Amino acid sequence: QGCTAALDIYLREAMDLGLGGFVGSVGFIPGDRHGFTGASDAFKRLLVNETQGARPLWLQCATDDQWVPWERLAQPSVQPAIGKLKGFGIRCLKGRGHIIDDWEGHILNDFAREYVVGH
Repeated sequence: QGCTAALDIYLREAMDLGLGGFVGSVGFIPGDRHGFTGASDAFKRLLVNETQGARPLWLQCATDDQWVPWERLAQPSVQPAIGKLKGFGIRCLKGRGHIIDDWEGHILNDFAREYVVGH
């Protein structure tokens, strides 16, 4: 639950704190129905906040994740962000299920190259 918990906090606090963005291997965008009370309203606020919505929000999801079903959970949770959040990016992986191991490092390094290195 590490990355999902971190995304939950980002959704709740990003606008108030002016956070610069988020990157993580998160199976889904958390919401109230998943036990993250307050996350649904926070996500709705983010969707209409142009400033925060333009900041990077990069997620990596495994479409063959055996514990976070892509079609039933992950894809419906990210769908509202597609086309609404200017900074939203999603990387879908297949081939390792839930255990993506070193593939997590690829998105972190890409994010750092895009937003950190040389800035």
